[in-house]
Amino acid sequence: MVWNCRGAASKSFYRYCKHYMDMYHSSMLVILETRCDPKLLDKTFEKLDFDKNMFVENRGYSGSIVVEWKSSYFEINLCKKDDQFLHLHIKDNDKQDFFFTAVYASPHENKKKLLWEMLNDISIRKQHLWLVAGDFNDIAKSFEKRGGLQASNNRCTTFRNRIQSCLLEDIESRGPNFTWRGPIFHEGQRIYENMDRALSNDSWRWRFSNA
Repeated sequence: MVWNCRGAASKSFYRYCKHYMDMYHSSMLVILETRCDPKLLDKTFEKLDFDKNMFVENRGYSGSIVVEWKSSYFEINLCKKDDQFLHLHIKDNDKQDFFFTAVYASPHENKKKLLWEMLNDISIRKQHLWLVAGDFNDIAKSFEKRGGLQASNNRCTTFRNRIQSCLLEDIESRGPNFTWRGPIFHEGQRIYENMDRALSNDSWRWRFSNA
């Protein structure tokens, strides 16, 4: 389970987290945008029976990626760490293994460009099963935005090209059309965008065809 929680310092975070765990029984949890020191969340995750973790520190009030898992289900090793992603090798109890990259992309184009250069390097070097999921701070189609200024076609095209250059494809999703909403602005309107998604290469999709 990958959750962009937009802040984990509140007292309600544990309640929401437990609610999701009770619903989905996830043995691996990725939390994005904690807006607090990940080490402060250790007790919360211990209550939820997660006994292993790794993380990317927050950048001031933004950023942070926390990966929690139950060691009785997975063996996970870190392959590469950056302030925008964690690239992991995952092996489950059935000896199935694949690579997983948890992403929390910067909203700044120069940093996003660097992120995709590193992901492209991973795609070239690793001809294995690969899943990438998180908040990419980008949209792929104009209809993935509602409110505010019209979506930039150049921005959408650039994002799609970056996905294709890594030999990745969007995994079909169900649920709300938008995964992020901005604050209320002029005349009570909001901006909605679909910035969170999961991507995979062909090998991963063939192995996990029900995803």
